[in-house]
Amino acid sequence: MEYIPYIITALGAAAAVLFIIVRIKRGGVLGVITKTLASLFFIAVAVVATLTAKDSGEAYFGAFIIFGLVFGLVGDIVLDLKIVYPADNDAWTYTGMSSFAVGHVMYLLAFLPLAVKLPNLWMIFVFPVLAGLLFDGAAVLGAPKMGLDYGKFKIPSLIYAFELTFLMSFAFALSIADNFVSKKFILLFVGALLFLISDLILSQQYFSKDASKLKNPVLVAANHVAYYAAQFLIALTVAV
Repeated sequence: MEYIPYIITALGAAAAVLFIIVRIKRGGVLGVITKTLASLFFIAVAVVATLTAKDSGEAYFGAFIIFGLVFGLVGDIVLDLKIVYPADNDAWTYTGMSSFAVGHVMYLLAFLPLAVKLPNLWMIFVFPVLAGLLFDGAAVLGAPKMGLDYGKFKIPSLIYAFELTFLMSFAFALSIADNFVSKKFILLFVGALLFLISDLILSQQYFSKDASKLKNPVLVAANHVAYYAAQFLIALTVAV
């Protein structure tokens, strides 16, 4: 049974590749359907691993990871609907960002009981706050040089960027405090880092003054490869 989450991950990777091809070549409703299918696989990884958990602590952990992944699925669907129905762009964007933001909170809640058992607790929380603030400052100062205009999404984007940077830095701090022993912490860190990379690419597509970037095939592929790798790694934290 322990190998099943990894088989599901392999199948999910194939589904993600199929979605990326459809998204680039056709998009539309079929793109939404194939994206939803691919995202269901990373939820399945965490569900199977949670159902085979050996103790209540693992079940608690798995439940919050599943919640986070489900919010990711909702965000997936909503953000692709903005491509299908561009007239409602603002509503889809706000809803998608909110869904992913809640998902990251779920990941944090999953790891909190593990974090409080570690030494140097202050570092585990202070370091991510500082990293998030520095990243937001860099995003504001660097936007003009990168040709980005956040417009009405500036505040939500900065809040979301802080949260994502906090998650990545939190995972890194956990790994340091644990001397890089726990595979859960390492997988979360790499997953959160890939999530950040994915969203940096996405910001180029959504907020660039060059509108052609939204459908640029290289950016579309890079964004989704990083995103699906991130979600599957986070899902696998339940299996290790």
